[in-house]
Amino acid sequence: MASTPVHGGTDSMAMPPYRALLVVDIKDFSGYPGRWHEDMTRAVPDILTGAFARSGWSESPSMERFSDTTGDGYVLGFEPSMLPLLVHPFLDNLQQELEYRNKVAPVAPAAADRTLRMRVSLHVGSTTDSGTNRLGDGSGAARIALHRQLDAAAVRHLLEESNPRTTLVAAILSSRAYEDAVLSGYSGLDDSLFVKAPVEVKTYRDEAYLYVPRPSGGLLHRGFRVPEVPAAPSRAAAEASTPSDRSRADLGQSGATRNISGIRNIGGISNVGGSVFGDNRPQTHVGIGDINTASGPIRTTRRDTHAPRGDQQIGPRTEHHGPEHYGQGHQFAAPLDRPNFGDSNFTQGSPTTAPDPGAVDEKGTSGVEGAHDD
Repeated sequence: MASTPVHGGTDSMAMPPYRALLVVDIKDFSGYPGRWHEDMTRAVPDILTGAFARSGWSESPSMERFSDTTGDGYVLGFEPSMLPLLVHPFLDNLQQELEYRNKVAPVAPAAADRTLRMRVSLHVGSTTDSGTNRLGDGSGAARIALHRQLDAAAVRHLLEESNPRTTLVAAILSSRAYEDAVLSGYSGLDDSLFVKAPVEVKTYRDEAYLYVPRPSGGLLHRGFRVPEVPAAPSRAAAEASTPSDRSRADLGQSGATRNISGIRNIGGISNVGGSVFGDNRPQTHVGIGDINTASGPIRTTRRDTHAPRGDQQIGPRTEHHGPEHYGQGHQFAAPLDRPNFGDSNFTQGSPTTAPDPGAVDEKGTSGVEGAHDD
């Protein structure tokens, strides 16, 4: 029945009648050789007729209003009173019909190693219906929702996660179809056999319900829902999980060897941008020059602090930066003209000006031998 204008000078129109809507789709239709596509398209109505016959209808249901091919599937419209029967026993009988066809009369002989499987979408809503099954019948928002459900990841997941030789039918029902046919009790199936799932296809958003007549494989182990992909952490969260400079410094206090952002710590001796040689005692150096310790040389051009038990030697300079020395070794503040002093050995360049043997520094000591700590 076509929609007709309502008298009264308004743009309102009578709503098209409600119809129970069914659409089926062959899984991986394009994966079959092209030479078999026509045969598969022609076989779909026959498969549906076989499933209807298994449901107790000797021929195509008398309540059918319109039908149309989709190329790799088929769409049908019925009187709304047929909706519970399309849920059960039709879906279970479609599974049985496909099992029979795959074993006895495969649609594509060249692809006999592949089983024919179908996705099914059920909905109920207002659609156009001329009563003559003409082009354009079944149009409307309900028809769009019917096909969006069929393309949902949730129903595709049902066939992808199951055994291809066992699970041949995966169905999705709109919320309205589920409420009218299942929750009402008219379909004869318990609502615990259905799993609620979101549908998000293009701009279409809704909740639907999944049903599988014969689940297998991953569906039994992991369930019907599509696994959720963890959201990528936000930039703020990533920065919060990154150790701060203070945290890196704290990590360097442990005795374990660690390398954090180029800072390597070995047994409490730390160095930035260079090599470190020494024992496990904290060693720092303030000034510009080289340090010799009891266990090896530390070369640095950084202003650090030095407090080991070794000696600190300051060679000939024209300026000084106030070095500090804490330790038990000798400190020399003047040029040296001999390679050793007591238990200390030195290697340095020749002074630019020969020292005066008779010169005495402010402390009353010879410039040749220098001065040392107490």
